[in-house]
Amino acid sequence: MRRLYRAIISASILLATGCGGDSSGNVEQPIPGGEVSYFAYEVDPLTSLRWEMNFPRPKLSWPAAYSYCSNLDSGDGAVWRMPTPKELISFFDYKAEGFPFTLIPSGAPYYESEVWAYSSPINDNYYAFNSSLGYLYTYMSNSSFLTICVSGDNQQRENLLNLSENTVLDQSTGILWQKRTPGAMTWTDAMAYCDQLNLSGFTEWHLPSVGELYTIITPGASPAIDTDFFEDTFLGPTYYRIFWTSSETYPSSLPAPTPDSWYIRHEDGTISNGPKDASRYVRCAISPSE
Repeated sequence: MRRLYRAIISASILLATGCGGDSSGNVEQPIPGGEVSYFAYEVDPLTSLRWEMNFPRPKLSWPAAYSYCSNLDSGDGAVWRMPTPKELISFFDYKAEGFPFTLIPSGAPYYESEVWAYSSPINDNYYAFNSSLGYLYTYMSNSSFLTICVSGDNQQRENLLNLSENTVLDQSTGILWQKRTPGAMTWTDAMAYCDQLNLSGFTEWHLPSVGELYTIITPGASPAIDTDFFEDTFLGPTYYRIFWTSSETYPSSLPAPTPDSWYIRHEDGTISNGPKDASRYVRCAISPSE
């Protein structure tokens, strides 16, 4: 999980205090009338994005959340906005089921941790990310979910290039992708298939994680993947193509001891999980470090 820096703006004074908060260890300091005496945010050192961390966290409809972030004033001239699904997903640790900061009180039910995300609507619905479990679904805009705001440029854009007849390179991430899916199979077979794949002279293939596979997803688009490069994604009898990831669900969230695995629906960019013996589609990847 990424470590963030905490910064606190109090009047015209900026205090960079590391991950422990301010000198007293508090996230906020109430003043008479219930207001907050300073504006707190977390800084991601990898992207330089600021994540607003003032509490209590409001639960709003999507239009109200958009307005809340657009009008947020930290007193230092920063422009705030709603985070994208990719930005929220990039923070989530699917190996340990965790978010780098707490959005709901300890012990609160997981369904209280849905956070609105910004994108174009899908059939008049908008994305919300479950910051406790890692699900990404779409909901009606009048639903009431948590709001968190971010400041900084969206740097998560795919830049695809046909590297060969069988491979696509995302120049923004350096990840090499299998251009055509071999079809549907169980999760165990998908893991073995990618591990043994020899394609266009490359042998270092693996089944991508949720974070890796989502880098080529375009939230708000339908289909949510660029079919100019991955043209076979929606060919065949099934339009709702669902692709396996290597990420397994955290066992403590399931009644059974064996975890399920996460998958991404390429029709709408939503994320869910299911039994490993289900048949889902596969697209292998090679990361820059391999």
